[in-house]
Amino acid sequence: MIKDVDALLDRASRQPDLEVQSDYARYVAVRVCGLSEQAVVDIVTVYASTQSSLTVTSHIEKRASRGGVGSVSQILDLVGTFSKDMRKQLESELTESEKSALGSLRSQRHLIAHGGQSNVSLAQVREYFSEIRSLLTRVAAKF
Repeated sequence: MIKDVDALLDRASRQPDLEVQSDYARYVAVRVCGLSEQAVVDIVTVYASTQSSLTVTSHIEKRASRGGVGSVSQILDLVGTFSKDMRKQLESELTESEKSALGSLRSQRHLIAHGGQSNVSLAQVREYFSEIRSLLTRVAAKF
């Protein structure tokens, strides 16, 4: 998933047409949002599968997928269902720039998905992606 987004960013940056780059930026913004949500679900599902029965793993996967893990608070809530201490640690480790990147990217995705005007640039999406990768690394380290 991450390699796919890296490849998209590379292709987009090689586009000489700025309008095409802008289209790519909006598309990659949506892809990064989806990646971040799916990555969190995958992290907790893999952890659950090594720690519990298939029934419990299935429950956790459905809860994570259905409950939404698109915002920092939702991610923290999900981590907190495993351990309150893990949640507190993660909350204290997340940087403001990581939290802001996820929130900003989600806002852009909602604008794009609902036909709003998004002025997100390729450079912004690249920066958001960098911060979100760091956030996901912190989440994964808890499991």
